[in-house]
Amino acid sequence: MTETTITVRGTARVEHEPDRAEVSFTVAATGAEREAVLDAARASADRAADALAALEAAGRLAGWSLDDLRVHAEREWVGEQRSPVLRHRAAVSGAVRLVAANLDALPEVLDLLSSDPLVQVHGVDWSLDDAVRADAMDAVRDAAVRDAVRAAQAYARSLGRASVDVVAIADAGMLGEDGPMPRMDRMMLTAAAAGGAGAVELRPEPIELRTTVELRAIAR
Repeated sequence: MTETTITVRGTARVEHEPDRAEVSFTVAATGAEREAVLDAARASADRAADALAALEAAGRLAGWSLDDLRVHAEREWVGEQRSPVLRHRAAVSGAVRLVAANLDALPEVLDLLSSDPLVQVHGVDWSLDDAVRADAMDAVRDAAVRDAVRAAQAYARSLGRASVDVVAIADAGMLGEDGPMPRMDRMMLTAAAAGGAGAVELRPEPIELRTTVELRAIAR
């Protein structure tokens, strides 16, 4: 009986609503007097820490962190007719983490941080819980395999073959040295929150999970 080798690709994608968020922010003060700058930044960081600790104790946060306070000085150019001015800057970076159970506290966190003039909110990083992502990737891989099997069966029918036996399956690019480089399953964030001058996005677009597999079969 004549056999024909068929090699195909299968693809699949699925969308999930993010169920985790991390808010990044910086507390910073600048001025001519080093001690005054340090005191202002330290007081602002302490206020943020106290407020975030209270929210965490109430179960409104999954966690938060503040780095060490750092200070540096630089000379600021103020014009050709004047000598550079020495300016000090004290800053500390922080992050607030929320999970599915307390995502509703995000507006409260943003209001708390942005109410302090020394705090700059940089944005919100949206993601999926590891277990949720793993389950979603299992589902999308399964769908990609079924897509590849359907493609192989379609080719076999076009050739007038009655049966298709799968002999190999792999990530994209792994069934032949001449194929493209392997591409790992990836998680693509289709929309992220923008910090700084823009508004922070509280309703992000879904996170898209996609994968590609290769399948080799024998059609008889």
